[in-house]
Amino acid sequence: MIPMSPLRPHQPGIHLCVRIAAVLMLLLCGAAGIAEPPPSSPPMSAGASSEISVTVVEIPVEVMRGNEPVEGLQAADFEVLENGHPLPIVSCETIELRASQGAEPARGDQSAPAPAFPPQAARRHVFLFFDFALSRPDRQIEGIAAARRMVAGSLDSSDLVGVGIYLPKGELPLLLPFTTDRAAVDRTLAALSGAMTGKAPVLAAGEDGPLRVLGADARKLLAQRNRTREVNFAAQMIAEHGDSVVEALGDAARVEAGNVEARQRGHVMAMAEALAGLADYLRPIEGRKYLALFSEGFSGEMVHRPTEGITDANLGSSALLAKLNEILGSLRRLGWVIHAANLGTLRGGGLNGDGLFILANQTGGVLVEGGNDLAPGLGRAMSRSAYSYLLTVQVDVPPDGSYHPLEVRLRKSARGTKLRHRGGYFAPRPVRRPP
Repeated sequence: MIPMSPLRPHQPGIHLCVRIAAVLMLLLCGAAGIAEPPPSSPPMSAGASSEISVTVVEIPVEVMRGNEPVEGLQAADFEVLENGHPLPIVSCETIELRASQGAEPARGDQSAPAPAFPPQAARRHVFLFFDFALSRPDRQIEGIAAARRMVAGSLDSSDLVGVGIYLPKGELPLLLPFTTDRAAVDRTLAALSGAMTGKAPVLAAGEDGPLRVLGADARKLLAQRNRTREVNFAAQMIAEHGDSVVEALGDAARVEAGNVEARQRGHVMAMAEALAGLADYLRPIEGRKYLALFSEGFSGEMVHRPTEGITDANLGSSALLAKLNEILGSLRRLGWVIHAANLGTLRGGGLNGDGLFILANQTGGVLVEGGNDLAPGLGRAMSRSAYSYLLTVQVDVPPDGSYHPLEVRLRKSARGTKLRHRGGYFAPRPVRRPP
């Protein structure tokens, strides 16, 4: 496995995943037999082409009524609009995925046929994302265990899974690129859990560990106490000692409350920016994209509490709201759905999922919380996308790489029917030819 470089939201570099994707795209283009232009063609300028490119766009669409998928739809049941104008639907294919059922057949078993994978545009990419900045390590250990159970029992064999973590310093290392190798996914998750418990797997001589991108001291990095868990010590002393310290610490508690919330907003904004950077780097990847976020979350009051005056401690909440709206809108355009697993509610813990609910709800995902095991809830969240449709439409656009928003509707739909689909598509980029 090729090592992946960490993403830094404020110092983005050329990510190795993009390099790999670029190489794959070049290989695919070569396999498709793209021919050179005939010698008689006039040379094109170095600028973008003004020609109109007739191409097709594949749009995965999920149709739900309540918690159940709507089955049996045909191309005639849909309409696809770009700027209010209908696009011709070339085809409509039904995609039905199945959750894993126990262990895979033995390597020597030739009786079981190889699984037929759906088209690339309909395949699911599930990115397991563990937030170590806003979550306690002991809760993340349980979150990793839930992720292992979800991967083993709730995904289709065609689903691709990747693993990444978010660190308090604002870094987002990718531990495993997208793969269908379930054994590789489980090894990575086991190593991540083992680094915190001191039970990391013993590697053979010369074998590369899944956590090598974290450096030689991965255990110390991951097992340390939460560095971004902000505490208002003045308010804590008032709660513990009552009236005897209220007069002395009351003002200090109010001032510190503003400082604590400002630091918390900074943590949330940095993580949101890291997510946006990740989505942008992974833009060349085709297919449906789901981010399973494991976190203890943050208070929604930091985002939605109104500012009452110029000296209000929550003055920065409007900036956080604007930034979140911008980033979540970008994630929607790039086709990402966030399913958030609230680690703060494990074993009957306190509810602090309103911030996670914002991330999930605005991207078409769900918030999973409560109980001792988040795996069943995540499995149900993924089952919502197991039955879908792949619409192919014809578009006529200039090859300038621009983004084109789309709207997919049902011609006739019952009350309560909801559609989820990618927000649009990117036009082909211009082909630059030498003079």
